[in-house]
Amino acid sequence: MRYFFTSLSIIALLVTTSLRAQTATSPRQVGEQDRSFVETAGAGGLAEIRAGKIAEQKAEKPAVKDFARQMISDHSKANQQLMTIASQTGVKPPTAPDAAHAAAADRLQKLSGAEFDRTYMQQQVQDHQMTVALFQKEANSGGNAALKAFATETLPILQHLLQMAPSIAGK
Repeated sequence: MRYFFTSLSIIALLVTTSLRAQTATSPRQVGEQDRSFVETAGAGGLAEIRAGKIAEQKAEKPAVKDFARQMISDHSKANQQLMTIASQTGVKPPTAPDAAHAAAADRLQKLSGAEFDRTYMQQQVQDHQMTVALFQKEANSGGNAALKAFATETLPILQHLLQMAPSIAGK
């Protein structure tokens, strides 16, 4: 009888372990890295849209204005996709840029002319270096399949923007 209960205990343990493994690979499962990715990428995307709108109004050079328009378009699409995935996974996405990005936008508002263009484009290079690293990490080691796919799909767009920014900043 004792052997029977021990066997049942082992079977119950195996079933529980199997269910946990299935749950861990569920598309809705979101670990800390994925949650952090949604928060950081979402806030960063909102910041890029806000800075792009400022640049669209204040930039002096047409190339900077064009870049800003592309930023608004690309980051609006990416944020919309991210928000959809976040809602499907139960992660509450940010609704505003983080404090550091908000402060950077406030600094941009106070600038004009060539100084604005230079500062905006330098910020874009720095922001996109960090964003590419963030998306690369999620694409390589994220736990949620939908977020990994999103990061993988979006990464080439971000890399292209990162390649464009220094050449525009240098003009």
